[in-house]
Parts: sequence; C-alpha cells; structure tokens
Amino acid sequence: MTLRSPFHALIDNKFTRGVLQKSGSQNSMVRRYIAGEQIGDALAAASILRESGLHTSFDYLGPDALNAAEIEVQVEQYHEAIKAISTFSSAGDLLIRLQSIGLLRSRDDAASSLEKILAYAKERNVYVRIAQEGPEYIDDAVEIVKKATLTHEGLGFFLQANLRRTDADLAHFETANNRICLVKGSGAVQPILGFNRMEDIDRQFRRQMFELMDKGKESNVVHSVCTHDSAMIDSAKVYIRKESIDMKHFEFEFLYGVRPDLQSKMVEQGFAVNILVPYGENWYPYFSERVSDKPT
Repeated sequence: MTLRSPFHALIDNKFTRGVLQKSGSQNSMVRRYIAGEQIGDALAAASILRESGLHTSFDYLGPDALNAAEIEVQVEQYHEAIKAISTFSSAGDLLIRLQSIGLLRSRDDAASSLEKILAYAKERNVYVRIAQEGPEYIDDAVEIVKKATLTHEGLGFFLQANLRRTDADLAHFETANNRICLVKGSGAVQPILGFNRMEDIDRQFRRQMFELMDKGKESNVVHSVCTHDSAMIDSAKVYIRKESIDMKHFEFEFLYGVRPDLQSKMVEQGFAVNILVPYGENWYPYFSERVSDKPT
C-alpha cells in the first residue's frame, strides 16, 4: 500500500493543483510523466523512445464517462487515437480504460463501447489492451473482456497480483491465448478480495510472473510484467536466463518517465522493454499518482 508523502500532500493542495493545471502538461515537472494532451504528443514521445530500442504503448487519460453523450465522446477519442497510431509504422498498441467508455454506468454500456473500438482497431490493424481497474470494478471488467475474446482473439488484459482472483483469471486468459500484463496492484483492498501485506503481494507477483514466462514460452504469446521494483526485475532476469526464455515472448513494462536509466540499461542487456506513454486532458490524477510514488 502506498503511503502519502508530504510531497503528495503538496501536489494535492488546491493551490498547487491550480498552478500546475494552468501551466498545463507543458510544465517540465508534469512533462516528465505525461507526454502531452493530444495523441500527436504521445506519438512524438514514442518516436524518441523507439529510437533508443524501446517499445511503446499509448494510454489515453480521458475523463470517466457517466452518461450516453460522454461515452460517445470517449469512444470517438479512442477512434481518433487508433487512426493516428495506424498511420505510424510499429508505433505501438493502445490501452483502453473501461471507466472512460461506460463501465461506471453499466457493464452493458462498457461492453458495447469496447466492441465498437475493437472493430475499428481491427480495421486499422492496431492492437488493443484493456487497462487495469480498481478492485470494485474488476469483476465486471473481467467478464467484459471474456465476452470480447469470443470474437477478438488475443485481446490484451492487465491483471493484478494483489487480488485473490488473479490465479483463476490467469488460468483462463492463458488458455485463451490472451496477452497478459501482470502488475502488483495498488491501494488497500478488502482482505476477502486480496492481499495488503507487501510480502504477500511480492510472493504472489513473483510466482505469477514465472508462470507467465513459462506459458509464453509454450504458446508464443508475448506476456509482460509492469514493475519498477529492482528486486522483482532481478528475479525475472535470473529466471529468464535459467529457463532460456526467448525475449520475443516476454517484455518488461515501465511507466513513462519512471527509471529511464534502468530502461536504457535493460535494452543494452538485451531485454525487451515497453513504455506505457500516457496522454490526455485528464492527466492530473495520473500525475498525482506518479509523484506519490518513490521518485526512482
């Protein structure tokens, strides 16, 4: 569980928030973690990253959609992103946040919106992954993705090691040959739903990470882990060498602006590294989360 630091309290201060939002995503402090507010900003940032041998994904930071009109606007935003990404060779995949396309209104709204986005992405040959949701929405999110995989084979999905249901979800999505990205998960969860002690979460994450590597080796599906934890990364490196895991079947993922020195070092060592590049007008909550983390 992430503890609030004095720096985080400062970032959440209304005056500080007002100053940063007025200066926009061009502020140098914000720019470290946010590529900009438009898909063009993200594509420009991704181009620089790819010159360094890094892979990229795009994470649109839009507002949560609470009614039909807002849902329609957000679906169109994703369509515009897909169109822009498709014009660039090997630009990367796109993350979809279900809360932005109707999940807070109903499961059916989110599922219908996702189908529209997936159909357009298929037409434009852009790969799509579904971003992680909070524990209160994970049941609906998983069911939406399960339904979508019936007609869209290989759909990517993020799973959280701090949730008790993740072992079952891993078994299901691995069998369906979905591309999985494993994260630790953040924030406190009810004990019946998950784990809160870091040693428990680390144990779950490490075991599930090794399982993903083994499954990827067997199925040729590219799985990944998104972590900035040096101990976990070192454990993964040891396992990769020990089990002769082909890096064509496994990636390390990092958030944009976090530990860029390590990202470059890992590429030099021959590991596949993917960067999640965030952009969008609703960037402040994401930015606040980044600066609340340890600044490594």
